[in-house]
Amino acid sequence: MFFNRLRNRAKTKNQNKAGTVVIIDSGSAGNKSSSFIRSEKKDLGEGMFMTYDLIRNGMGGTTLRNVFLHDSTAHEKYLIVDEKGDICNFPGVENEQEVLEYADCKLIYPYVQFVFNIYIFENGETIIDWLYQPDGRYWEDEDGFGGEDDVEVEFRARIDRKGRYLCKYYLKK
Repeated sequence: MFFNRLRNRAKTKNQNKAGTVVIIDSGSAGNKSSSFIRSEKKDLGEGMFMTYDLIRNGMGGTTLRNVFLHDSTAHEKYLIVDEKGDICNFPGVENEQEVLEYADCKLIYPYVQFVFNIYIFENGETIIDWLYQPDGRYWEDEDGFGGEDDVEVEFRARIDRKGRYLCKYYLKK
């Protein structure tokens, strides 16, 4: 029984052209929700990398959960997005009232439901892009029906090697 479990937990790695290593762990897939697709690792330069779980977002796309920033030189890791999709240590939004009016919403909740990306480190800092609300075409079917009049709301922020925010999130223009 024990050896069967070990054999079932065999991991395979594949690396795509973008430098993302895809880790498929057949032993843990049964323990995750049915929306789980795979775990991935992405090199961010300067001895930094991120790991995350890619999941279905329930709306025809994918998103990230359990996003960790790893510093391989200091042998430390920092949680950026938790298993529920909440952004950890959220610093807030610059000009929040203006953003609320632009997005036609009442609240900016720090939750990742669409795109969330951490870029390559330069001089100990990097940029995070977070798509809070896609434009209305996201909801269209292949025939163009079902679209909304939503405007795209994408935020950007900067973090350091320890995952500490260097600024509030601001509208990406």
